[in-house]
Amino acid sequence: MENSGGETTEVVEAAPLELWSGKAEQLSIEVPIFKPSRFSEKKPVEIVYMFPLKGRITFVQKKTWVLMHDYAVKQGLLDATKARARFRCLVTDLLRDADYDSNDYDYLRTSIESNLETRVAWGPSARDKEGNRRVWQATTLLADAKFISIRNRLYLDWSYSDVLVEQLRAQGAWLKLSTDALRQARTMNGLSLYMVCERFRTNHNGLSDKWAPDVWSSTLSGNASDSSKFQYKYWKRDTLLPAIAEVNSFKAGFSVSFIEERRGRRVLAVQLVIKDEKKQVAAEDCLTEPRQDLLERVLACGVTEAKARRAMRGEPVEVLSAAIASMEARNRTGKIKAPGAYFEQLLQLAKQGELSIKEEASAGQPATESKSVNPKDQLQGIRQAFLASNDCAKAYFNSLPARDQDEIIDLFRHEVVAHDGASATLKSSFAKNPRSAIVASHMWNWLAKRGFKYEPSDKEVMDFGLAHGLLKALV
Repeated sequence: MENSGGETTEVVEAAPLELWSGKAEQLSIEVPIFKPSRFSEKKPVEIVYMFPLKGRITFVQKKTWVLMHDYAVKQGLLDATKARARFRCLVTDLLRDADYDSNDYDYLRTSIESNLETRVAWGPSARDKEGNRRVWQATTLLADAKFISIRNRLYLDWSYSDVLVEQLRAQGAWLKLSTDALRQARTMNGLSLYMVCERFRTNHNGLSDKWAPDVWSSTLSGNASDSSKFQYKYWKRDTLLPAIAEVNSFKAGFSVSFIEERRGRRVLAVQLVIKDEKKQVAAEDCLTEPRQDLLERVLACGVTEAKARRAMRGEPVEVLSAAIASMEARNRTGKIKAPGAYFEQLLQLAKQGELSIKEEASAGQPATESKSVNPKDQLQGIRQAFLASNDCAKAYFNSLPARDQDEIIDLFRHEVVAHDGASATLKSSFAKNPRSAIVASHMWNWLAKRGFKYEPSDKEVMDFGLAHGLLKALV
């Protein structure tokens, strides 16, 4: 049954009341219950890390608390104008969303009630514009909780402490969780790792914060680890790798791996690498205007799209223009038997300087009268060429603060230097000095292909055009 606000007052059959004997109060009022959705309501990033100061946090306890927070948000938890301090949900809704398939309902009840005694520390908060982090006060997870029976249906009724409500309503960074992923979580480590990934998923570089291995151990397990007995290699084998495999099996729209920061054989820190599938597809499909035009021209010559896109992402615009112009001229004299192989040969000749755009007129039909070029259009073309160049990647890198530069260098090490296909020269140069000229030349090329957001100044565009001879007609 739905009311005018779209809320449902009755959903599925409740668990047998006798399983909760002596734990339910008899009431006779209707309570709004909300239908399940694909994504959870927004949650502050601080709840990702719960460190118990008193008691322990179990897997069922954390999973149900996260879902209860979701129900509370839907019932007005974040609305500061509402004075409602109590929240309520059908027990069967909680069983469904938690995918609780055990018949041990007493354990579920005990897990929920243990939130009353578990006192936790929260954080860390996301940095604000000044680079500072907020510190949340330690609180219990729930102020009180009880089971009530309404018209033979079992409900869970609870409230939060005033301190926790104030912190949950505070302005800051938020995240959303997939309810499908929450249902699939089967271990504490997998659930905690998934929440950490969702927190850092929106970072521009896809990297999490760097934490020491024992901090990661506490974060994933939800409880303090004994640093005197902690051994990284066993924790990595038994905890981290299985948790990563579990999270990747959720198919939540991203994949996760990790980077180890070492000093000799010792691992000082671990950092997650979260690759968002939508960002990867967008980066692969998105081409700047001159490259998109060149792509359409080379496809018209018979080159496959996969090979053409690979060339568009990996070669300078000048090389592509010369190779495609020569191929179009050759195509006018007769059909090319192997367009893909011929295009690759032309690219090699263009990179060696044996082809130029001027050869187009002499290689094909007689050149027609040149049209006047609008200076604004020419400058816009130079700007697009600059955005696709290694020079722009270098300018973007130098514009970042030192902390972000270090994160990009770490990501380059993970994706390129640590790869089996990396040259020995690059690996040795990176080990000696990650900011050396040899490393930088590889990193600019990698960064240009990977993509980034940067708004160049007019001076940078003009300097690029002069350096590459693209402004001769205007001088």
